[in-house]
Amino acid sequence: MKKNHSGFLAFGMPGETERRPSAVLLLALLGFLTVLGMMAVDKAALQYPGMIIPIALIGLLLLLGGALAAYRWKRATLAYVEWLEREIAAKTEALQLAHETLKAEECQRRTLVDAAPVGIVELDARGCCRYLNPAGCALTSCDGKIARGRHVFEFVHPADRDYVEFIWQINAVHEGVNCFEFRLGGADSWVTAHWVNRFEAGRRLVGSILVLVDNTERRCKDEHIWTMAHYDALTGLPNRNLFWERLAHSLLRARRDHQSVAVLWIDLDGFKAINDRWGHAAGDELLHQAARRLSGRIRESDTVARMGGDEFAMILPGLAENGAADLVGVDLVARLAEPFALRRGASQISASIGVALYPLHAEDAETLVRYADMAMYAAKRAGKNQVAVWRPDQ
Repeated sequence: MKKNHSGFLAFGMPGETERRPSAVLLLALLGFLTVLGMMAVDKAALQYPGMIIPIALIGLLLLLGGALAAYRWKRATLAYVEWLEREIAAKTEALQLAHETLKAEECQRRTLVDAAPVGIVELDARGCCRYLNPAGCALTSCDGKIARGRHVFEFVHPADRDYVEFIWQINAVHEGVNCFEFRLGGADSWVTAHWVNRFEAGRRLVGSILVLVDNTERRCKDEHIWTMAHYDALTGLPNRNLFWERLAHSLLRARRDHQSVAVLWIDLDGFKAINDRWGHAAGDELLHQAARRLSGRIRESDTVARMGGDEFAMILPGLAENGAADLVGVDLVARLAEPFALRRGASQISASIGVALYPLHAEDAETLVRYADMAMYAAKRAGKNQVAVWRPDQ
């Protein structure tokens, strides 16, 4: 069934019409009415001649009504199909637009990550590298393709690996940002790592992100400042500040382990005369050589420091017996009494050394140093070039 240009319904050939279920039903109804009409003609045509025409009209009306319903159903179906096609097209366009937007955003994020001046490392749940940006490649001295699949521990300096493994263990369930410092193995440089874990539903760890900031220069500056604040520039020995820190630490350990600590206060006899006679350069040279002689006598656990001018101090922790400090002092006096070969010529000095012991003489650092200094002056009064142990009557 088709619609002509005048707007009226037109019936086409069976091959031209669509075979819809409604059309089949209408044809069946038409056949039934035809049979019924024939039966009416055969049996009751003479008795009821007026019924043939109404039956035919009813059949025609039913046929027209079915055709009209089929036409409306077809139009509704075509309209629904057109609407569905428009919806699918709109949804497809929206999905394509969303995909292009996500692709553009992903490209932008990757560009930002690649252009970032800091190292960015993406790790899986096992700690293996998934991605390393160009700055990270420069920091670790490792190509991005080679880095992929390597465990994060492989990028760490061997001296800091235990520390990083410890951080890894305690950071496994941490949701915030964990910040710590370590040295990289390949470049031997210091980095500050900002570590962020990524979790799925159910708090299952799926990976981590590490942001590495190169702080080698800052750390070198900090170490230089710390060195200047704790070491003597002329002799390279610990200065007064570091001496007090190490003495406090030695006393704490001695209290815990019930051990003895000796403090030796050393003053160079005759230094001022050489400094006045040959100048400060010769005096500095003598101080430098004296520091080397003192350093050559101590253990790894001992400390020798320059306290200022021609005064030195020594910390001897963990002494087996109190008399051991006296023996060290006697040996130091002998070492310092040997001639010094200076540019201006050979020169000779002596040393006066005072000894104070913890816990025999004092239990706090200030009193211990004061008693050692008092013992040193007692050695000077006794003729110099000797060792004196503090006594209450000094």
